[in-house]
Amino acid sequence: PTTPVIVVWGPPRDVQTAVQEILLRAREATEGIPEETRQSLPDGTNGFERVLPGASRMYPDTDLPPLVIDPDRLDRIRAGLKAAPWERLARLRAEGVGEDLAQRMSIHPAYDLFEVLLPRLGDRNALSATGLASLLLDRDCPRPTSLAAVRWWETAIDEIVAGRAVIEGVTACDDAPLALLPESEARAAFEAALRTLPEDLPVDPEKRSAASMKYLMKDLRGRIPGRLAMRWAEEAVVS
Repeated sequence: PTTPVIVVWGPPRDVQTAVQEILLRAREATEGIPEETRQSLPDGTNGFERVLPGASRMYPDTDLPPLVIDPDRLDRIRAGLKAAPWERLARLRAEGVGEDLAQRMSIHPAYDLFEVLLPRLGDRNALSATGLASLLLDRDCPRPTSLAAVRWWETAIDEIVAGRAVIEGVTACDDAPLALLPESEARAAFEAALRTLPEDLPVDPEKRSAASMKYLMKDLRGRIPGRLAMRWAEEAVVS
């Protein structure tokens, strides 16, 4: 019979380790299938690659030589890093964003878009930094809140700041923000909707007002400020 011979060479310490590993694998082969990672070979067979990692194994692979990272590369990486969440939070607070919104926005993917759109708010009369943060975090908004949609958002914010649209006109549309209706035209549509109200509205003033909005805002949603619509509804339905 053929007797297999295994030859190893190298520094004494490495040779001793190799011999011990060969003995361990020889014993394992008599007890069952050795626990190991095997590699697929071009001829359809497979061969030993390495033993399965134990609990103490760390990645990257410990059998790979260490890689020397150039300090210049680290400097480039540092220069390209985005602001840390705590730095974002400080920035949001400085812009007057409410604490809850600031906490959420500081770790939200929409933060980059917030930074790009912030200079477009002008004097903040039509839309504040808090309003912008709230708009970008609104789950009902049909548009993605990422830099991929930045042109759409720039147009939307410009329309709001110019007074040609309201925040509700952004969340209530699938395409371009809805145009703001002149108050006289909006009031006429509101009066027409009043005549469609059912007679069985709740008696409770608050519930009555809320229930009526479903009918009153059917054609006005996103076309007038929500606060104005609510005031009209309270005056017409509750008073």
